[in-house]
Amino acid sequence: MTPRTQQAFNAYLTQRWARPALLAVGVAYLLGMGIGLSQSPVSIHPPLFVGLLGGVVLVVAVWVTGTAKWQFVHPRARMTPGFSGPHLGAAAAWLAVGTIVYPLSLSLVLTASVPALLAYSLAVGALQVWGMHANRMLISPLTIALFMAPNVPQTAPFWTDNTPTLFTAQCGLIAVSLLALAAWLWRLPRLTEESGDYLIPAHAQSGKASRMEKSEARRNMARHFSRSGFFLSVSDRWHDPLARHQASSTAQRQRLLRYGFSAAPIAMRSLGVLLMLLLITGTNAAVSGNDSPLGLVISGIMVLFLGASLTSSRMAMRQPRMQTELLLPLSRADWVTGLFRVCARDTVALTAVAGGALAAWIFLLAPAATDTINARQALAFTAAALAALVAGFATSMQAGLITSGIKRATVLMLGLYAVIVACGVSAGLSFWASPVYGLAVAAALLVAGLLLLRRAHRNWLNAELG
Repeated sequence: MTPRTQQAFNAYLTQRWARPALLAVGVAYLLGMGIGLSQSPVSIHPPLFVGLLGGVVLVVAVWVTGTAKWQFVHPRARMTPGFSGPHLGAAAAWLAVGTIVYPLSLSLVLTASVPALLAYSLAVGALQVWGMHANRMLISPLTIALFMAPNVPQTAPFWTDNTPTLFTAQCGLIAVSLLALAAWLWRLPRLTEESGDYLIPAHAQSGKASRMEKSEARRNMARHFSRSGFFLSVSDRWHDPLARHQASSTAQRQRLLRYGFSAAPIAMRSLGVLLMLLLITGTNAAVSGNDSPLGLVISGIMVLFLGASLTSSRMAMRQPRMQTELLLPLSRADWVTGLFRVCARDTVALTAVAGGALAAWIFLLAPAATDTINARQALAFTAAALAALVAGFATSMQAGLITSGIKRATVLMLGLYAVIVACGVSAGLSFWASPVYGLAVAAALLVAGLLLLRRAHRNWLNAELG
């Protein structure tokens, strides 16, 4: 291996995604080894299939695509002699490890069809790679649908069985996926500044993002709006009233803070939430049936925390500008209170939209799912949901103080899991014991959420923002 090739391989281990990706591969493989050795032979279970294989493939695809784009979206990729060969070889090798070598090694300990494993991993990897490369929103739902396909009874046999008919289709999918990945590798060294995909998938979702990452994130957003006249017109209409707005009171100045989070109003985010909820609800309905309480519970959890989970990243992305916002004609207490009110209003709006869509799905497509719930239980469930919403929002605001994206996501995930458990305990007591016990747990969760919210407000008041 030449020194240049070795440096190209080592470049992937210096990226922020490198350690989480390798850790995910190691943990998933060890889990698969343990299951395979403890129960031999083992029939692969769809959720295990998705967790062991799909999740690892997604992480590796994101890691390799992001690193490769950083390398090739630069003039040096075309000006440096001998640049393309080693770097393309490194990208292809790391992709092969995640989409070919890992599934083959997993097949040694899990009883599953090797062509099915390869077809699934290569298809998911190819969709994720091209979705990140082209920055097209339409590819994301396709990737999620394919990622969850082994969980759907109607499509699960294609990814687990090994019959002559399925074998031919699986081999065809393997060939198409390999061609898609080869086309991506062919495309990388041919990128120019005039190309529509000459962009780096950087989102700058942390206060520690470099100046180049933030610049690239703004460039990606500008490219997104230039491609869509609809989104551009909505953004322009949303910002046009600012030219005529006169903020003469503290409350009016606080309402202006809603413009600092994104280039589009909350209604546009609601559309994305509805599409995501529709996809998740459809998958749950296909897996557990339209009338299954399990699908109803899973969808309800997603509704509760979709809005709250976005708050931490929005606050973290705003942190680099907060030292400038401190110069606004607002006291620090009024400024922090205004930010909290804007985030709370957006969270309630997103939750209301998603909750309305879920309620429509329940009463139109799955009315039998609520036949066993009486009025007292419904009241207890509602109280638990409201308490969980408050606690989840408080957790997200507290996590927004963490500038590191990985640490923030970890803290947020652990905090939301704790809230989900408490909410589940409240709902379970209401259903199987007495609604009074469920209401008591919901009240305790609400008090804990309000205390955490007060603490988050105080921490933001005392935060060192520059």
